[in-house]
Amino acid sequence: VYFLAPTTLTDEEGNVFDYNEGQYKTNRRKSRLQSGVFETETYQISGDKIFLDNFRKSYHAEGNVVMVSKEESVIVEGDIGDFDKIRGIAKVYGRPLMKKIMREDTLFLTADTLVSIDSEIETEKRILAYHNVKIYKTDLQGRSDSLAYVPSDSIIYFYDDPVLWNAGNQITADSINITLRDNQIDKLNMKVKSFVISKDTLQQFNQIKGRHMTAFFESNQIDKVNVDGNGESLYYALDEEDTYLVGMNKILCSNMVIRFVENQVDNMSFYVKPDAEFIPPHELEGPEKTLKGFDWRIKEKPGKRDVLIRYYSNEAPDKRIQAPDVRPLKASLEKLN
Repeated sequence: VYFLAPTTLTDEEGNVFDYNEGQYKTNRRKSRLQSGVFETETYQISGDKIFLDNFRKSYHAEGNVVMVSKEESVIVEGDIGDFDKIRGIAKVYGRPLMKKIMREDTLFLTADTLVSIDSEIETEKRILAYHNVKIYKTDLQGRSDSLAYVPSDSIIYFYDDPVLWNAGNQITADSINITLRDNQIDKLNMKVKSFVISKDTLQQFNQIKGRHMTAFFESNQIDKVNVDGNGESLYYALDEEDTYLVGMNKILCSNMVIRFVENQVDNMSFYVKPDAEFIPPHELEGPEKTLKGFDWRIKEKPGKRDVLIRYYSNEAPDKRIQAPDVRPLKASLEKLN
């Protein structure tokens, strides 16, 4: 069957197909559509070309692919998209870009492959990104090897060498996860080798280090940081006008609570056998100025153009691109469990 004009088709399951022209092989139940849109209850997928296999319930799109997850307010764009309706897995690759609409802002994310896992069980739904993950939001930037978003808990998990930046603060740990509330950052958890670095007005590095840290946010700004275990801090004391260095506070203790005002340290509390030392400027030497594990990675911080590369790149899509290996999905799910 050939369609030579704009056509709308609704199948027995309620899925809707809109396209300009195409053909349908009735014996194999396969379709090839031009400039089409395929829509289910939870997804909408469009592309320059769409290939449908109604026997296997699998759908493939090429060229200017846009996938919309209606429930999560998520839009994913890329060069190629696949949707396996039986397994509930949708993936987009070839310069993919994800946009998650948040309160008065949008979180942009890019990676080699973006995957959405749908399920009748709410807690098993996932959005996964791997590898070379980069994110950009007005008040949050970061990168990691892989990422998972769990809608049921509103938690974003970053894996394998994650690093984030928020209002001048660099945040690193073995693993990091962000809890969202009302589409805003509510809490940031750092596990194992947690490290927060910020620059003061004299370009000196204030540092907080600990086994585990939890940062609490108010209006997308850090309000308080709790350090749990092996707490260390280096904080440079400046004069009231922030024009010259008075000295450096070095504190070791088990636990800390650091409170912020306008993303700057306001006061600090130290618990369980604190050991404090004030070092005057003339006694400060190179090794004294950083904690073990210090690594200022500002050159890796992604800008908006780095994340929205598909909009700024003049390169044509690579037609030889291969479908990604789905085996990392299992590993990602095991990490979450």
